[in-house]
Amino acid sequence: MMQSRYTKTFAAITAIAMLLVILLAGIFIALEADHDCEGEDCPVCECMEQCRATLHQLGSVTVTGKAVLFPILLLIVLSVHIAAVFPKQTPVSIKVRLNN
Repeated sequence: MMQSRYTKTFAAITAIAMLLVILLAGIFIALEADHDCEGEDCPVCECMEQCRATLHQLGSVTVTGKAVLFPILLLIVLSVHIAAVFPKQTPVSIKVRLNN
């Protein structure tokens, strides 16, 4: 049972890391798409090419709105789900005396 818990935790951390890579690479490409190129050895163009290669390796994701919107929507859904798990009532809100 403990190994299953560690496996699930590791899988969740890996999934979050992959989502962040996809999100940040897509955002960088979108923001720097119309930069002032410095020529053949432009560092921004080289970084954009690395981001494109990373996105391509992670599943042939085309650099469109999908690469940016899907991780954002997934994070929003996960945040709402996690917030729903938190208790809505506290001992103070229901006026329970804890020192019997």
